[in-house]
Amino acid sequence: MRENPDDHRPVVIKSFNSIYRDFCEQEGEQPIDRAMAAESTLSSYLAEIKTHQPKVFDLLENYRTTFWAEYKFRGAVTTIFTTHAIVQTWQENHFTRLWHHPKFDPENPDPQRELRNSFVIAEVVFDKLEIDEFLDILPHRLFQRIQEIQETYPAWKHMARAERVGIYGGTGNLPQIKSFEDFDYLMRLELREFAEVKVDFDQIPFGHGQETNLYKKKNGRSYHLGIREWPFYFRIGFLTTEILTASVVEEIFEQHAGRVRAKAQVHPTDLEETTKTKLNLTRLDIPDPAHLYPIKIPLFIDARARANLPQKPGITQLAKELLGANPDAVVIANGTNGDVEGVQTFQGCKGRNDLVDKDIYIIVTHLAPDQYAELNVIGQWLEIPNIINLFYMDQINQAVGRNQGFRQSNQRETKTVLISSTRLFRSVISKCCSEEGSRTVLYEIYDRPW
Repeated sequence: MRENPDDHRPVVIKSFNSIYRDFCEQEGEQPIDRAMAAESTLSSYLAEIKTHQPKVFDLLENYRTTFWAEYKFRGAVTTIFTTHAIVQTWQENHFTRLWHHPKFDPENPDPQRELRNSFVIAEVVFDKLEIDEFLDILPHRLFQRIQEIQETYPAWKHMARAERVGIYGGTGNLPQIKSFEDFDYLMRLELREFAEVKVDFDQIPFGHGQETNLYKKKNGRSYHLGIREWPFYFRIGFLTTEILTASVVEEIFEQHAGRVRAKAQVHPTDLEETTKTKLNLTRLDIPDPAHLYPIKIPLFIDARARANLPQKPGITQLAKELLGANPDAVVIANGTNGDVEGVQTFQGCKGRNDLVDKDIYIIVTHLAPDQYAELNVIGQWLEIPNIINLFYMDQINQAVGRNQGFRQSNQRETKTVLISSTRLFRSVISKCCSEEGSRTVLYEIYDRPW
């Protein structure tokens, strides 16, 4: 998205594939599989579209040729707003980068490599970042399988797309991989750079009991962690209120810097680039206004704030009861599996501004065992021993922020209530909502607030 000084309407840069799919849907056409194109270049693919879908091709050309007509493109000055996915694949996504270039001509393939390489993004301001956008975490079995396939096809990056698609179709059942694009991404990873880390329950404990502790049963399970490459192509500034995410990103950049120093065989004291700013990373903090934070939120203890069990009511029954008593409210919780209308997941409600005038009930539950295992190995690898507390603190602060703090309603007095089980409150929640940096402070209530 870019803004013209004389016209503040945003111009959105979307991926070539999404624009093509939209026009196909508009014309009732089925998108042509890129693997079926004679060659894998953008010009050859557009030629296939022109031959078999002329109306779609005309729509694409009209979109492309008028895109910069109204807004003068100025190198090193033009500001683009786009999706996380496009930025993360900018170096590899030749189609989107080339097709949007102001000088691109589908009839003249000769200068296309130079055009593509000249369309460079220098600086990125990244909002609402997620850990898995900066870090790859592969379970041991998947890591081994991808490693085997990489060894079988060492020239993967240089193969034609059609050939790679055929290999993907013959790989058998890989349940964690949902598409060819996911598989192709894994096949391009430098697995030699990954670190193997085993879950260590004693280092970062969680849950209750010994023999029955589901989290302790993950002890010793191996994961392979690797730093994604895309962040180091840009100078990055990031905005987030999530302490855990910010900590992970900063530690990843420090680790990357250490690797660069090691490869250059230069001692860190001999380099000025030891600060995060000079490592192309800037954290853009927004100070918490004293008149807004901390926010005091009532806590209600309910035993049903836990996973559903066959013979024992859990979070689904609790959510239904809450919404039955207050149909206009919103419940923020994980674990209802979409069975209850009016429930939003913690991830799904991030950044939302449309809940300002709603009453919100936040139900926190114990982590899924696999989620705990991933947090455990990340915490060990990046030396964040309080990673569980930070995870819950960020969840709660984000959820509370939907109708409190900066988003406090001017129309009505809204209700915000946190609901937890006794065990989770005592072991984690009571601590994470009193740690320095938390925007939320809890006080317990004993009368049901619905």
